[in-house]
This record gives sequence, C-alpha cells and structure tokens, in this order.
Amino acid sequence: MNVMAERLKKILNDRIHPDQNGFLSARQIRYSTRTIIDILEYYEFHPGNQLVLIFLDAQKAFDNLSWDFMKKQINLMEFGDNFVKMLNSIYSTQKTRVMINGDFNNSFEIKKGVRQGCPLSPLLFITVLETLLDRIRSNKEIKGTKIKRQEYKLQAFTDDMVFIIEDPIDPGPILLREIDKFGKLAGLKINKDKTKMLVKNLTENRQKELGEIMGLQIINKIKYLGIWLRSKTLTLKEDNYIKLLQQIGKDLENWNKMQISLLGRIATIKMNVLPKLLYLFQTIPIYLNRKFFKGLDKITMKF
Repeated sequence: MNVMAERLKKILNDRIHPDQNGFLSARQIRYSTRTIIDILEYYEFHPGNQLVLIFLDAQKAFDNLSWDFMKKQINLMEFGDNFVKMLNSIYSTQKTRVMINGDFNNSFEIKKGVRQGCPLSPLLFITVLETLLDRIRSNKEIKGTKIKRQEYKLQAFTDDMVFIIEDPIDPGPILLREIDKFGKLAGLKINKDKTKMLVKNLTENRQKELGEIMGLQIINKIKYLGIWLRSKTLTLKEDNYIKLLQQIGKDLENWNKMQISLLGRIATIKMNVLPKLLYLFQTIPIYLNRKFFKGLDKITMKF
C-alpha cells in the first residue's frame, strides 16, 4: 500500500489543482487557511463587492465513496494497467459481517468507502473529488474572487472544502446543483445542518435572501482547519492566539496538580503547548507584540 501511495503521489502532484492541499508533496495545510484569510482581507478594501464563503460538510465522505465511480475515474486518468489491476484487486467483491451482542449477522457486500488507515485512501479520495472541483473551476456561471489574472473559487484540504463565491445570489444555487449531481454519481452527500456560510459586504436583506435560496445557515464565526474565522480579520488574534493562551494556562494548571518531575514538565511543554503554538504561527502569521510572549513566558515559567 505504501509503495502504491508513494507512486500515486508523484503523479497526482501534476494532475491535482494547487487549490487542493491535502496529502500531496510540497502542499501544506497553511496554504488553504492563508488563502481564505487573504481573500477576507481583500474584501475589506473592496466593500462594494459581495462575498460568501461556503464551508462544506460532507456526510461520511470517505465511507460513502462509490467504488464503481472511483474505478472509472482512475481509468480516465490513465495511471497504467498495472496500477489499475492492483487497485481492482483491493476494491473488488468484498463481504463483511457485523457482530451484535456476540452474534454475527448475515454477510453483506461492500460496494463503497475507502479503507480507514490505508495510506492510499486519501489519495484515491482526492482523485475522485477532483472531478467535482474541476467542474466548479470551469463553470463560468460560478464566479469566484478574481485578483489580477487569478480567480479563486475554492480551497480544499482533502474533504474540508471552502467555496469562494462573489455576488452569490445567482451562482450559489448553481454550485449546490453541481455538488448534488456529483454526489449522485460518486456518493458524496452534503450535510446541510453542518454546512455553513460566512458572508462579507452583504446587507441584512441580501443575507436573508441568500439563506432562503441556499437553505444553509449564515454564521458570524466558524472554525476551519483549526482556525477561528470571522468576516472581519481584525479578530484573528483575539479569537485564536489570546484564546489559546488562556487554554494553555488552564491545561497547565491541571497538569500542575499532578506530581511531575522537572523533565516531565519540560516534556509536557514540548508535547502539549509547543505544537499548538507552532500550528498557529504557521497558519496565521500575524504580528504579535511583546505582551503576548511575556504572558506566554509567565504561564510556562510558573508551571
């Protein structure tokens, strides 16, 4: 599986659009978050332009992927006969049984879903998903954010997708229809209760109209790939760095109740505190003053 995954990665780097940042070499999660932040800032300086960000939630995306559709997509991408044969041997007729209260039920066939924990699974998923994303990119009725010659319609990290729509009243429903068409073939289903919209520069009446047309909830704040976002980027520090500092203080207070050696305390800082900070430093590269670092130093030294 690892060998197949590594070989597939090399091919997909050239065939998957750069706005998909999941599980491919030289692509990072921070590219998606930074792009979304930059677009929100762009609309700060262009208040006459209306924007909606649609944060799509797919119901059990990996579990519902159709094998038939996946195999057709792999064949179309011409990965070679040997690779196709190996894939068909993995995703061929399979049966399983479920144990309930110690007893097995009757066996049934599995016809959808990629294997959990397999290094090949996310690569197969983004290969299939590229069919949908490419249709959206090429659909001229769906208008994204155009900056100079570059148009941004979406950002994706595997199945974590954000669709970027300008003047959304007309193109919004078209986007949902494209997703619905794809879902009927590939097995992708939108969870409308968890799919949310973040809007920028829309009046209350336009927001109400958009919500009714789309059938989705408009919210003021959302967490995307571990980052809290609002329509105004001025709150990035407060929503992320300051709240993390408070969380670190509470976590270390709980750790402090235990009898931990000096080496154990150092290990706790390395494993519990530093990874959270480093993630924010990479994904939200904003200016932090001395007060923030003094507060962090005070919390850690007290521990």
